[in-house]
This record gives sequence, C-alpha cells and structure tokens, in this order.
Amino acid sequence: MAAATHKNVFERELVEYERLDLEKNELDYALATALHRRYGDKVWVEFPSPKTEGRWQLTSQGWVGHILLPEGLHLLLQPKVALANLFRMLEYAYDLDLHIEQDLVTCGSLVEFYERLARILAERVLSRGKRGYYRAYVPESDQLPYVRGQLDMRRLSTRPWEAHLLCHYEDHIGDVAENQLLTWTLYRIIRSGLCSTRTLPVVRKAYRSVQSFTTLQPFSPKDCVKRLYNRLNDDYEPLHALCRFFLEHSGPAQSSGEHTMLPFLIDMARLFEVFVARWLREHLPSTLRLRVQENVDIVAGGALRFRIDLVIYERGSSTPLYILDTKYKRPEKPAESDVQQVTAYCASRHCQDGVLIYPTAIPTSLDTYVGAFRVRSVVFSLDGDLDAAGRDFLASLFQGPQSSANAEAGHEPIENPAEATTHSPALVTPEAFLASAGTARPLFEAVLALEAELGGKVHWGTKGFSLGVFVNGSRIRICDCFSALSSTGANVVYTTFVTAREKIAGGAELASHLRDELLGARPWVTAGQELKYLAPEVVPENDIDAVALGLRMIAAKVSAAGLVGDRTN
Repeated sequence: MAAATHKNVFERELVEYERLDLEKNELDYALATALHRRYGDKVWVEFPSPKTEGRWQLTSQGWVGHILLPEGLHLLLQPKVALANLFRMLEYAYDLDLHIEQDLVTCGSLVEFYERLARILAERVLSRGKRGYYRAYVPESDQLPYVRGQLDMRRLSTRPWEAHLLCHYEDHIGDVAENQLLTWTLYRIIRSGLCSTRTLPVVRKAYRSVQSFTTLQPFSPKDCVKRLYNRLNDDYEPLHALCRFFLEHSGPAQSSGEHTMLPFLIDMARLFEVFVARWLREHLPSTLRLRVQENVDIVAGGALRFRIDLVIYERGSSTPLYILDTKYKRPEKPAESDVQQVTAYCASRHCQDGVLIYPTAIPTSLDTYVGAFRVRSVVFSLDGDLDAAGRDFLASLFQGPQSSANAEAGHEPIENPAEATTHSPALVTPEAFLASAGTARPLFEAVLALEAELGGKVHWGTKGFSLGVFVNGSRIRICDCFSALSSTGANVVYTTFVTAREKIAGGAELASHLRDELLGARPWVTAGQELKYLAPEVVPENDIDAVALGLRMIAAKVSAAGLVGDRTN
C-alpha cells in the first residue's frame, strides 16, 4: 500500500540482497528521496526510469532490522539467515550468555527479538537495584563550612578570611560510568518505539530506577568493552554486553514533532566477521592465537594502512599462519577484487595462506596460488547447525592444499600403491617427474637419495612423490614433492608435520619445535601449518643442502620420539 502521509504509512518487507519492484504510483517521490538521503547505504533506491521500466526498485544492502521515517515509512529488513541462527550469532558476537535456545529462539521477528532483549536488560537492572547498585569512591573538591577529607592548606594560607574551607575528599556515589551506561541505554530503548505496551513499562521502571541518581550522558558501543571489573561489580559485565548490542545497532534519531524514533539496524557483514572471530577464539587449538583487526602500515606513520580482519599465529611466533578475510556475500565465484585484497594482505605480512570466508557454499570455490601465496575460499555455513558448521569450517581451514600440504598436487601421492586400481589415475614415473623438474632436478634427486640413507620409502602419486621414514614399523611421511606436472607448474617441497602431529608421541609440540627451528634459517617459508621450499629458476647448491639437512633433522626427531601407539600409515 502506497502512502506519503503520516496517516497512511508505507510499509514493506525487504529480504537482504533481494530486489523489491514497485509500481511508480506505489511509492511517493518525497518519501523515496528521504529514504535514499538518510539510508542510501543500507537500502539502495533505484528511481523510476527506462532502465527500471518506470518502476521503483528497493534492495537491502546486507542490513537487517527496522527503519522508521517520520514522513510515513516503515521498512522491515529481513535476513536470509534463519532467525534462530541470527540470534545465536548475536549471542556469540556480543557474549550475551542468554541461553537463546531456551527462549529467544521462539521469536518470530527481529523486532520481537529486540523487545525481548530489552525486557531482559530491564529486569536484570531492576534485580541489581534490589541488591543495591554499584557505588564507587570518586575524588571531589568543594568549599565546605566544615573540614572533610584533606584541607587545602595553600589556599587557606593565602585566603584566611574565607568562611568556607576548600577540601579534597572522596565521595561514595552511584553516579559512575557503570550505572550511567545503563541509564543511557535504557533511554535509547525507550526512544526506539519498538517496545510494546507489555515491555515498555518494565523498561521505564528500570530507567527511572537508575536515572534517579545518575547523570544522563551519551555513550558509544566502544565504552561497553574493555572495562575493568572487580568483585563488587563483576555482574555488570553481562549488562554492559547487552548495552553494547543496543547502542551498536541503534541509528541516529528521526524526529517528527513530539515523537522521536530510533532505527534498529544490524550490519550483517560486520556481525559475520565478529561472530567468526568469537567462534575462533573459543575453538582454536591451544597452540594457536588469533588477532582481530590487525593494522599494517603501508606508509610510515600510518598515513596508509591495511586493516586485516583476522590473523592466526602459532603461540610464541610473530609469523602469521593464516590471514582470514570474511566476505558476507553469496557470489557465483570469488570476486577478482577480493582475491587481490587478500593477496595484498598476505604480501604485507609475509603470510603464505590467505583465506576468504563465505557464509554459504559458492558454486565455484577457489584453492590456487597467486605467485607465492596460496589463496582459497572456505565456508562457515549459516544455513544449518552452527556448531557443526564451525567444526567443518575449522577442518577446511586447517586442511592443506588438496590434503595435508600439497597445493600443487591435484592428487595426493598414493601412500600404498597396492591400493591403486585400474580406475585410479596413472602414477607418474620417476623419469617423467625428474624430466619435468627442469633446473630443479638436482633438488629432487637429493630428496630421493634420502630414501636409502634414512631407510625410508618413497611413494609415487599422479603428480609427485612423498618420502617417509619407518618408526617402529610404521611409515611416517616427512615431505611431499611436486614439479611442473602440478597445476601451477612450480617445483616445491612441503613438510608434512600433520603426520607427526597425528601419529608421533608429543607430535604437536615436536612439529611446532621443528617448524620454528627450520624457519630460523633459509630456505624454508611458511605454508599454513607446514613449511615449503619453492624452488627458484636456478636452485643454489646451498639450498639443496639445506633442504636435505632439514629433512634429515625431521626424520631423526620423529624416529627418536616414537609412535603414540601401534598405528600404521
């Protein structure tokens, strides 16, 4: 129904990234202009033209929530993500600890979710009020007819005639930031216009309770985090987490006469990034650490810098393992600009593994090399069970190219040639492999010579070979090698620490130690959790010796450590 007046409100639902077409007479020009001017970055407005066949076109640009304009417009921006999963994402991202699956998951809309959260905050504030609000000692200075605290002797000596004495003291008051944050947030909720007559009285009661002794002053979402708590106010932390949610998703006020309305909007791209970061913090292995929004200065002094979404390191190391860039999109394939972006991030931090994270599977996934950098797409699906999706996401993240660390393989070297059938791809012969290696042939000949030296075993695959050593009768793979037969045409040697982590006693610690030791000298570079040697056009003899020495060291260390149990490779 079209309208341009306060009495006849224009109401519509938009689903993110889905276009809504309207006939020219369904939407007033002034109303559309107001929407475009105030929320054009959130809702794209295409005005009637020959290109649109004379129709209006409205498209939500990845924002969900609620927009109210006093001119007479009401838009409900719906997510593509199921509401239950959206609520779980919000709970994770803002550390709300609401046990959403027991209550809030039954909400039928975002507005209802907002209202229930408002009631939860108000009830928790009132509950704290019954036990007494937090009070703190605050330094004060005042001229008093009596002495309180410390007397200002300097002023007294220069102005002995003053009847009132300047005193410095500490006052035990409740008008502190911890309570002022609650006051401001409740004030904003009341002004939102989104609470029904069932919830609004509770919110107003909580507001009056704290406003009676606090100063109303504005706060930003940043004021809600990284606050210091103690045993007297540690229960304020979840309250401030709720405050952050409301303040971060409330836009500028829209006034009309005596009525003021605040839009409720969630940036889904930002929420996806924060959710993935929080999920990783809780589920990364203890040997890894995560940095969020890492700044990299491109120009000295910070005049130009990159801000990288997520970077994963091994604990105790300053060399990144993975650079992650979240992309809240549903494309057919990764955009060229996104690939360029994550490649530039990798180059700026000397990281070998750049990952684009999407919220749903894309028809054409990516796992390739851009120069020396591996660039790939992985999925953290928001379409089903988030916990299961998270486990799949981690498995994909830590998976090496095609398998453990084999970016150029296409097919992993076959560990047991007896398992190959007539339907298996043909295995490369040593002669064909070495011929394809070109000037890197001496490198691979040196690696193959280690088979006899170490008493190991080489297994050939379709595009390369793996070298393993025997530990208590079990073959433990120590490296994979690929030549110009691979998809990138590169000659490369990969470590396979993943095998040691799985099968060697103390494998995770041993792999980390070996990795750090080999990185301390040329010619190895990082490749996710593995290392690699990417052969140049002419391979120096020193590099060949260093690669062989590194592989000998790996073989010696895994042999000395022994197996976790009686397992075979």
